[in-house]
Amino acid sequence: MDLHQSMPTQYLIPYGSQNINAPIRDGQVDTLLTILCTVLMQTILKTLFLAAVPLVASKLSAVDRAADALPDGFYRYPTVGGGAIIFAAEGDLWKVPVSGGLALRLTAFEGEEAFPKLSPDGHLVAFTAQYEGNDDVYVMSADGGEPLRLTYHPAADQALGWSPDGKILFRSRRDTPNNDFRIYQLPPGGGVPEMIPLEPAAWIAFEPGGTRVAFQKLGLEFHNWKRYKGGQAERIYVGTLTDGVFTEVTHYDGKDAFPMWATDGRIYFVTDRWGRPNLAAMKPDGGDVKRLTQFEDYDVRWPAMGDGKIVYQH
Repeated sequence: MDLHQSMPTQYLIPYGSQNINAPIRDGQVDTLLTILCTVLMQTILKTLFLAAVPLVASKLSAVDRAADALPDGFYRYPTVGGGAIIFAAEGDLWKVPVSGGLALRLTAFEGEEAFPKLSPDGHLVAFTAQYEGNDDVYVMSADGGEPLRLTYHPAADQALGWSPDGKILFRSRRDTPNNDFRIYQLPPGGGVPEMIPLEPAAWIAFEPGGTRVAFQKLGLEFHNWKRYKGGQAERIYVGTLTDGVFTEVTHYDGKDAFPMWATDGRIYFVTDRWGRPNLAAMKPDGGDVKRLTQFEDYDVRWPAMGDGKIVYQH
């Protein structure tokens, strides 16, 4: 198998779109990201596309033409907010405008930085890093700078996003006898993590302007099996934290994961009910499911919502 053909690509779509087909390719969108490596090489990326509205392509420069001969990179865990996208590549974090351009390296530590999550205003980015050897949650300016360590538990902590009141969300297998995920929150300035009263819980989305949440109990993002249907399949539940009453809204035996609750009132998520995992949207009660992407080659993975758009890895 051609390794380059298996590399993922990131795409950006506005939520609310009824149908998003295959990504727009050369001749329509020519968005370039440039990764600068001071010792090894300069790599130019061409993998962020606006799949809904084509950008105006500029004239190809000598650098653009040289980029055509370079292989795609491995760009993961994108997040969008404040007019920018931050993603992970080569074990570091990179930032690029939503409109395209040069990708600037934000981190350069020997260990891995992953799972970036931009704050809604785009000023801060929370992420998981290995600065002290363990996977802990950090936060820093979205423009780069010195990270602030937020978690100190020996269990691995994975940044998940931001709560409506501006706290950082992360998941961890700490404090549980069954090795299940639980979700915690803490202020970006630091403090004692507070567990959200859901057990188990691997992913969460808050209703904009409301009191409900959508969450999934299990997180199988790193499992390599396909089209699994069974008791450990990811499912989405909707309810309120005050009374703890939740209802399963995805009545499908396979994968329904990554819930994202948009201001249009719909929940966006990834499902494999059409074969490959693709992006879909539904009402909070699970009705009116609409398929948004039509990929048949590789999965839609790690979607994130912000600025009225969804960015995802493919």
